[in-house]
Amino acid sequence: MSSKIPAEIPPEDKITLSPLDKYRIYGRFPYHMVIHIMLLIFNSIQALILLPEYTDYFREQEKSFIDTLVNQDFKERKQIARKGYLYDIPSLQNHMSTTMQKMFNANKTFLNNIIFLNEENEDINLEYVDMQVFYKINISNFNKEQSPIPISFHYDVTPNFLGPINKNYTDSEIKDYLNIINTFELNYKFKIYMSQYFKEHKICFIWNIRQIYDFSKRAHFEVGLDIKNHQCDECSTLSRIEIIMVSHLWVHLISIILASFSVFFCWYDFYEVIHLRKYRRMILKSQKNKKYKNAKLLKEAETISKAFNKWDILILLSNICQIIGSILGLMQQKNVYGSMDKYIGFGGFLCIISIGKYIDYSPNYSVFNRTVVNSLPDLVPSIGSIIPIFTAFTFLGLMLFWDSERFTCISDIMKALVAVYVGDSVYDVITDITDKNNFLGQIFGYVFTILFIIVVMNVFVAIIQEGFMKTKFENRSYWIYNTLYRNEDLVNEEIKNLPNIDEMSQSEIKKELKNRIILMNKGLNQCTVLIDEVEKSDIDEESKNELRKILITKIEEIDYKMEVIRVVWENK
Repeated sequence: MSSKIPAEIPPEDKITLSPLDKYRIYGRFPYHMVIHIMLLIFNSIQALILLPEYTDYFREQEKSFIDTLVNQDFKERKQIARKGYLYDIPSLQNHMSTTMQKMFNANKTFLNNIIFLNEENEDINLEYVDMQVFYKINISNFNKEQSPIPISFHYDVTPNFLGPINKNYTDSEIKDYLNIINTFELNYKFKIYMSQYFKEHKICFIWNIRQIYDFSKRAHFEVGLDIKNHQCDECSTLSRIEIIMVSHLWVHLISIILASFSVFFCWYDFYEVIHLRKYRRMILKSQKNKKYKNAKLLKEAETISKAFNKWDILILLSNICQIIGSILGLMQQKNVYGSMDKYIGFGGFLCIISIGKYIDYSPNYSVFNRTVVNSLPDLVPSIGSIIPIFTAFTFLGLMLFWDSERFTCISDIMKALVAVYVGDSVYDVITDITDKNNFLGQIFGYVFTILFIIVVMNVFVAIIQEGFMKTKFENRSYWIYNTLYRNEDLVNEEIKNLPNIDEMSQSEIKKELKNRIILMNKGLNQCTVLIDEVEKSDIDEESKNELRKILITKIEEIDYKMEVIRVVWENK
């Protein structure tokens, strides 16, 4: 069985036909679509197999660090609290001393073997912890002699010596010192070796932990952790090829190759668009000064004006993210707090979203995409007009209910108001603000709820419904467009195949012109039949009027062509 030889695709079909239709009609294999699907598969493998390879360990290890360095009552809690709060000096001193003591005895505190490191990543015995202080004033202008506590940016502290918070200072002296600081932090750096039975090869991770004591709100210390990790350089004894096969890094290699091919096809599509635009300019230039213009060429030029496919931009962005993420994977960037997972995540997200490029060729399956596109021209300005009103409520809430936990800052207020807008926390938010100010809280809550949930929400629904109705109308009238264009193409093809009247006798000219009139009448009859079909259909009146305009325009176009033929008849 012989394979189909790819044929040259007409410019209009390059734009309107789907990749599968191009393969079925012209024999052009849909390489880009196949590569896109393969990228989806390998992106899923990266996300579902490679990234979770150590994430369970990372997640649980992080919980143990939070329990050890932030919370002291973790045995009584049902879930992890990522921040702790200290309200007096003894609590602060006890917390620092207890957590440091646990880190000094880390190999008894944790189930893994922990080796502490210095800044040069050399193994050390932990003798002290670096305490770094951030002041809210310029300490170079501060009279250090008046303070009984030495002023410095760094202190070497231990469980028995807490630096500026040490127990040999009075509470009054410590409070005076706290008045000039914003935060201080304790820094730990260590590595944990994973047994070679955990994976096929021995591996270790270096952890950098900053235990942060935040006093910027001046009422209490907020204790939290900043945790980062990366893989050790000397962790594996396998060769590079063995690591690639054992660690499934070949998936990253294949993803890089596929994404590179996809980038090539995207640039090839852009190249074709440039040539189609040149062809369009040539058509318009050729028809510019003609008295009788070629309707088919003008229609083709109008179709070419839509040649640029915006989905290709998303595909190109997804390919770039996939390539960067896969390269980081090949470099053994096994870091859930790093950027490999983010690049792979955004690459997979854009890759899945851009499947819409192929769905758009089907009127039935692209209803959602086309509804969004039809709604955006009205939806975006409406959202823009709502933003000032939403911002006004945000600032009013900040001024009226600043003592509420939900209205402490602009970002928290916006989160609370968005939650009310979508109907998530209406009762909780209104109850919270009415507890602070009963009268103003009720007015604020009821006005915002009525305005945004009842008015704004329904305006958006109406706009989207109008976009859906427009999409529905396009789907219903799709058969009419097809019939019109198919009939026009058949008539034009028959006319094109007729002999040239300049090479014919007088009697032959009259006969051929008569045949052309008959062909034009076929088009008129078809339009008349279509008008009857529109009148009998169950579509709404607005859609019927739109179709009537299209059909009347087509009839006028055919009448114009027939008039041209009559002029030729008279001249011959």
